[in-house]
Amino acid sequence: PPAIAAKIRDMESEGIIRRFTIHLDYKKLGFLLRAIVSISVPNQDVEAGTHDILMGIPQVVRYHRGTGMYDYYVEVAATSLSDLDHALTSLSRVGKTQTSITLESYERDSFCLSSACDDKKGKDTVPFPS
Repeated sequence: PPAIAAKIRDMESEGIIRRFTIHLDYKKLGFLLRAIVSISVPNQDVEAGTHDILMGIPQVVRYHRGTGMYDYYVEVAATSLSDLDHALTSLSRVGKTQTSITLESYERDSFCLSSACDDKKGKDTVPFPS
């Protein structure tokens, strides 16, 4: 509908929507193992080069820098245990790691644009691509 297209264009021009993307099926691409690697950097020595190190590891899908016990939360996709081990060895250069294997992942299909969405049953939602 034209109203939705106009809303999306407005959100793009305001910088709310920064890009459109695709969702990959990692299993179909051969990445059978997924993991979240939490990394604690000694003495909060968060280096400027950490981004380059993390993004230079092919198995790293994305990472988040956060607060709490760990400084980084890294999502990894691996084709085998050996591939995961290689990624973990590389990640240990950043700091002390703790790894959790991902059994299932869930993601929202849409995002509510106002607090009144519960009453409108999704009238102001923007669908995420499938």
